[in-house]
Amino acid sequence: MEEALLAINDPNRPWRVRTALAEEDADVVAEWHMMEPAWGKGRDRRQTERTFKFRLRLDGKSHEARVCAEVREITRAGQPPGRIVARRTGKGPRTRVFSRSSDFDFDSNYMRTPLQKVVLTAGWTWRGTRNP
Repeated sequence: MEEALLAINDPNRPWRVRTALAEEDADVVAEWHMMEPAWGKGRDRRQTERTFKFRLRLDGKSHEARVCAEVREITRAGQPPGRIVARRTGKGPRTRVFSRSSDFDFDSNYMRTPLQKVVLTAGWTWRGTRNP
């Protein structure tokens, strides 16, 4: 299953699938790192950096992928943005992030759908969890 998930990497996608690091408590991680366009001027200028991950723990015996979604956001202020003014984190089976402006569009389902398709097409179960 890991090979099938890694095979969906595509240079035309803004996210990637990789083997998880030991500290990530998963087998495979799909990750999308982005910077939203800055808004405001001077000291009031803001910019949000967002990382969205799906951590997958693969159980070959039960043919189950236990999946935990995580989002981390940091908003910085200033010109250039440096001072952290807000932090947000979340995780769980149903975490979904959606953001759209005139020059920025993100929906976590852009990642979830192809990952889920690989898992389900192989006859495995996709199970959302708080911790994989």
